[in-house]
Amino acid sequence: MKKSKINKKITLCYKQRRYNHLIQIFAKKSRKIKDLDNACFLATQAYVLSLESNNPLSKNLFNFLRKNNREN
Repeated sequence: MKKSKINKKITLCYKQRRYNHLIQIFAKKSRKIKDLDNACFLATQAYVLSLESNNPLSKNLFNFLRKNNREN
């Protein structure tokens, strides 16, 4: 998906309060991106949203962040 398309999709999800879908988008992008800092940024966004919405991905996201020294 092109960058502008993904940005539009993210904006729409925020407006529609589709947080579980946002979590999926951020988590998926964090796994695909090669730059570790950007991957961890996206994983952090997904992690925060997952905690707020009780999404089951929070444990996987926490483990990813911990593995990359971004969480204790």
